[in-house]
Amino acid sequence: MVASLCVAAVAVPSFVWWQSRDEEPSSGDCSDDVALIGHSDALDGVEYEAAVPVDGLSGLAMSGPSRAWALADNPPGRIFGLDLGTTGASPPAARAVDMRTLHPTGGGRFDGEGLVLEQGGRTVLVASEAGPSIRRFRVSDGAELGRIELPHNLVRWAGPENLEALGASPDGRYLYAGLEAPLFRDGKARGRGLLRIQRFKGTPGGRYVPDRQYAYQSAAGLRVSELVALGGDRLLVLETNHAEGQGNAVRIFGADLSRAKDVSKVESLQSEPVDAFAKKWEPVDLVTCPRGGSAAAQPQLNPLLENAEGMALGTAPLASGPYKGRLPLFLVSDNNNSPHQITRVYALAVRVGRPAAG
Repeated sequence: MVASLCVAAVAVPSFVWWQSRDEEPSSGDCSDDVALIGHSDALDGVEYEAAVPVDGLSGLAMSGPSRAWALADNPPGRIFGLDLGTTGASPPAARAVDMRTLHPTGGGRFDGEGLVLEQGGRTVLVASEAGPSIRRFRVSDGAELGRIELPHNLVRWAGPENLEALGASPDGRYLYAGLEAPLFRDGKARGRGLLRIQRFKGTPGGRYVPDRQYAYQSAAGLRVSELVALGGDRLLVLETNHAEGQGNAVRIFGADLSRAKDVSKVESLQSEPVDAFAKKWEPVDLVTCPRGGSAAAQPQLNPLLENAEGMALGTAPLASGPYKGRLPLFLVSDNNNSPHQITRVYALAVRVGRPAAG
């Protein structure tokens, strides 16, 4: 039994994405709750205005039904405005239509990984592994406007793979920041990362302060790459990894934090019982999605798979087509500036819900 998330029934265009001429379909069901609408490699290897490579994309935030900002993690730090191709063009028109260079203050390295577009669209919040830090930038000119204070333990005990995921609740009241890998004091249990998700409370464009900290256990061998906040302390969490010779693993989990313990003052998660962690369920493993029309630059269990790092939920349900009423969910892959990886955008149709309490 599933309790569905209620959303406003605002009509948006159906998405027209790559359709394969292969015998295998390039769209269709991946699981009971998730379907692949299509994918586009149209951003791979391109430059914005023939000058700036559109690569290293690690974060994604919707700015409209068919528009998004994508965060590049390579220096100096940029956000690209994307048209996600809902105009009916074929092949799909996923393309970069805008760009802003970010100007972080204070010197040092900046490695942007998570992106939130604040209400009103005038500012963005960016989570950086370097520091680590969460900074606010003005969209119009990329100027840094300030930083959100992080809890002491997330700074003192953080390794090089720390703040990776960032999401805001639909009303902007809460901000969630997820760690890619465990703090030094937390470690792993049977190959599963004992991770922390920090919740901040505040107002969009205003001050956010640390509120609660949650324990989250990743799947064995996987790391957290991104999260989407659904409201009511429910999240979608993107977990990924890469194995030589097998390629990428890309799985999306649901997480319910509403009954999870506040671990802000817990020094190590090693001794915490199972029920202290967020309740999880798995809507989809992308290896099960249709593979037709996909090209891979390296061995993959499914050529559709790439190094997915950014994830964003569409602003309104699909208005027509076989998945009418579902929400679009977009993923973007980080090619790491490598010829063996592809900048790929995915469009999924999802039923967002969670197991009923029981």
